[in-house]
Amino acid sequence: MFYFIFLVAKTFSGKPFTDVSHFVNADGLHIFTNCWEPKGDVKFLVCMLHGFGGHCIRFNELASYFTEIGGLVFSHDHIGHGESEGSRTTVDDYNKLIRDTYQHVDIVMEKYPGKPVYIFGQSMGGALAVLAAHAKPTLFKGVILVGPMLLIDPGLQSSFRRVLIKMAAYLAPNVVLTSLPESRGSRDQDEIKISQEDPLKSSDVKSEMALQLLRIGEQLEVVMPQFTCPFITLHGGDDFTCSVEASKLIHRVAKSEDKTLKIYELCRHDLVHELQEDRIKCFTDIQNWLKERLQLNS
Repeated sequence: MFYFIFLVAKTFSGKPFTDVSHFVNADGLHIFTNCWEPKGDVKFLVCMLHGFGGHCIRFNELASYFTEIGGLVFSHDHIGHGESEGSRTTVDDYNKLIRDTYQHVDIVMEKYPGKPVYIFGQSMGGALAVLAAHAKPTLFKGVILVGPMLLIDPGLQSSFRRVLIKMAAYLAPNVVLTSLPESRGSRDQDEIKISQEDPLKSSDVKSEMALQLLRIGEQLEVVMPQFTCPFITLHGGDDFTCSVEASKLIHRVAKSEDKTLKIYELCRHDLVHELQEDRIKCFTDIQNWLKERLQLNS
């Protein structure tokens, strides 16, 4: 007698993927998705990319600023992040994250043909957004960057440390090299507590992921001076995680004819969850930037 056991793929929190929105990527991994729809007609599309250790549900408040003016917002948890499948908070090739982004964009564009598409990226998601838009410059009408990770961490810049990371990634890819403290992301203590207690978040940087972050930084060094897409960069002046100088750098060196830079002097890395007054200003600045380019009156 033969017994067949069918394993049902489940999210990180244990929900069957048959019960949640998702797509299956080229590696056969289930990628959790979320969508925020406007009340009226869809005027434009926004693909949102979260940062390292994060997940897409955390974009609820910001997404409302897009849907309010007719945007259909869609996002997904990167491989190994949030509710998606994959080794926790790591990937063996960062290009897979960009590949999955294109797949998600194609899925949504098929449902809403002819609508302009914008790409939003926060932190590591900002780096991925720049690389994705540069590789397919006609796909996106504009790029929105919030606290983007655009320069290699100074602690990784020496040749010796780069060699050590490459060795560690090869010999022990899942060893944790460091953890990013949630407490330095925002001045809003309530948001810090929510982040610290969020079971879907993880701040552990494994050696394999450290290598991919290093490679992302190396590629950005090449791409930034060649970047031509319209973009807006928003960065906290007291960001201890991703360099505000990198945001100034891309604004200075990019070939884009349409580029905007806004620095929020007292804010930290996670502008999306900063003090209410400051994040509303950031969200409103993004909304107004979109209105101007989409020629929306309301």
